Amino acid sequence: MNTNAILTGLVALTLGVAVFIAVSLPDSGSLAHLQTGPSSTTDTSVARAIDELRAEVKRQGEQLDQRVSTVERAMALQLEVLAEVTSLDASTLEGALPYVESEATESFTAKVAEVVKAQFEGNVEELASKQRVRSANGQWKAPMDELANELDMDDYQKDRSEEAFDRARDDAFQLLTTQRPDGGNLLDDLVSDIQNGTPEPYKVFMERISSEHIPGTNRTYISEMMALSELLNQELGEHLSEDQVRKLKALQIAPLEVQTGHDPIGDYIRASML
Repeated sequence: MNTNAILTGLVALTLGVAVFIAVSLPDSGSLAHLQTGPSSTTDTSVARAIDELRAEVKRQGEQLDQRVSTVERAMALQLEVLAEVTSLDASTLEGALPYVESEATESFTAKVAEVVKAQFEGNVEELASKQRVRSANGQWKAPMDELANELDMDDYQKDRSEEAFDRARDDAFQLLTTQRPDGGNLLDDLVSDIQNGTPEPYKVFMERISSEHIPGTNRTYISEMMALSELLNQELGEHLSEDQVRKLKALQIAPLEVQTGHDPIGDYIRASML
């Protein structure tokens, strides 16, 4: 049996897990800067994920110790049997076991590498998801470059998708600045509430979007926003493959808040508050 190769495989798993932890987990000083959604749950959710990962690493470490011990015992027993049969001492036989064992050892090492890779990719993706900036309803406010990478877009798809997101944002801006008979609009009311110190102005704003009708229509703002999102999804579907569309849905993005650098609503609010 190739002792060094087996032990190398076991050590590879240990080192792989250690490297995964070092790369995946933010240091304690950076936790406060993670933007994972509502601030009241950020530290708790990330800390819980870290604790779970540490517990998993400890569990795997204990399993590795058991495997090493089992391998060592099996090797010692085999050497004792061979020593008795051949009348040679175990130290003489230790380096002379059949080389056919190397194939099994290489297979074991390859499986170790696969396990480490799967754990690395799966847990990094989980933590990355926790660290993404979320909207009020938990959807990902995806930066355009990151979204393009997630969906493996080519340049054409990225350009057409970015144009679609920008048009949707322009349509949302026009909707929220629809003038009422009194000359005001929802965005101006939001700015006024912020400047006047109204408690939870954005909550008030969202409640009004959900309940009030667009001036001159019998449709609520929220129903029109949902219609804009559906039109956006249809347009994206014209440029993306079926697999990309499925993954886009799984990512649970905030369709009207994808970060392309074009932000007419935010620009309007900031300019109004100068």
